[in-house]
Amino acid sequence: MNEIMLTHDRQTQQFSANDSQKTARYMDAKAASKQALREQLAKVTAKFLKNGGKIEPIEGFEGIKHKEHTVLNNDAEYAGYTKAARVIRWVNEDLRLMRRKQLSIYSGIGKNRIYSITATNCNDRGEMSNAEYKKIIAVMPQIEMLEMKALDVAAEAVV
Repeated sequence: MNEIMLTHDRQTQQFSANDSQKTARYMDAKAASKQALREQLAKVTAKFLKNGGKIEPIEGFEGIKHKEHTVLNNDAEYAGYTKAARVIRWVNEDLRLMRRKQLSIYSGIGKNRIYSITATNCNDRGEMSNAEYKKIIAVMPQIEMLEMKALDVAAEAVV
């Protein structure tokens, strides 16, 4: 039998493959019993409504209204790691494409600023604002189209 040794707080416990299978069966049975209860409740409710019953909510139990989640997307705020990583990865896909130069031309962001926010060395990298991120994301497809056209021209020149 396959046994796995786990250590926790200076105690050693042995778990076999059968233990995980038992747990899985228990969880499946628990989910199945909840589903059966849901179906039974739906049938009873449908029968009640069919016979002229009426469901009226009790005041104070309408449900909890959750506060709407606010996304910090203020242009003055920093874009964050995920957005910055997306731009940095795109810029550095192929350094021969000179995407930094193209970004500075088409986005209106200065060349030095583009180099600062897309530096590969974390110590040299500046923080990218949401406004800069929006400008860069907006021109990325345009730059990619120009690259494709340039590749097509180069391929035709070779032929």
